[in-house]
Amino acid sequence: MFRLISLLPLLLAAPVHASEDNPEIAIARPAEGVVNDHFDETPKTSGGVLVGLRFAPLGQDLFDPANVRITPPREEDSLVCVSGVSKDGLYWSRTPYRTDAPAASAQVLQLQPFAQARYESRLRTYGWGAMAIVAFESKDPDCFAFDNRFLPEIPPNSDSRRLIIYVNSNSQKLEATLETVDTSLQAECQEQDDTRVAFDYACSFRLPDRAGQADATLVLEFDDGMGGYANTFTILLPEPDES
Repeated sequence: MFRLISLLPLLLAAPVHASEDNPEIAIARPAEGVVNDHFDETPKTSGGVLVGLRFAPLGQDLFDPANVRITPPREEDSLVCVSGVSKDGLYWSRTPYRTDAPAASAQVLQLQPFAQARYESRLRTYGWGAMAIVAFESKDPDCFAFDNRFLPEIPPNSDSRRLIIYVNSNSQKLEATLETVDTSLQAECQEQDDTRVAFDYACSFRLPDRAGQADATLVLEFDDGMGGYANTFTILLPEPDES
């Protein structure tokens, strides 16, 4: 649930606008003026299945909460619902961001801020593989509609052809497939270590060349040994970075 509770006020929400320093980066702020996040004293289990979706960081070991960037939504008047969770289950965030009229040239949407300032130093002690972020576009200010496009995180220096997903399988067997117009890709999935709480799989897709933005369908198939079922998600793949 994304409804905000006892939070510190931040700057008032502002429409997305292009960064003056880099027109390819648009800025989004919390839709209700506050970030909804917290560190718990004891670990909590994630309630979702798909808890993280990002392009693979290059040459970076530690998570940087000041540089959380995601794929801009295709629908310009959409909210962007963002949820973050640490693998140990101690940190969680759930915040809707306002994306009114983003710059047409923007390639990424930077969240300002992603976390409350008092949590940033602690978050920087986590490795990239120990933090998961999932975002999706929505018309619903409470962010209950999960049937819209999911928007991968794009770290500042990342591989636009390697997509990583983080999944909470509830200790079931998992197979992950990504279906595009041209092909069907099978993920390489690694089960996480014993410290896992919020997610127990990290799966990687090697994406083929693509000319621009494209929708893809992510299929997660679970099997508990007695039967199986599948969840599907629509993923918006951004135009690849050729730099």
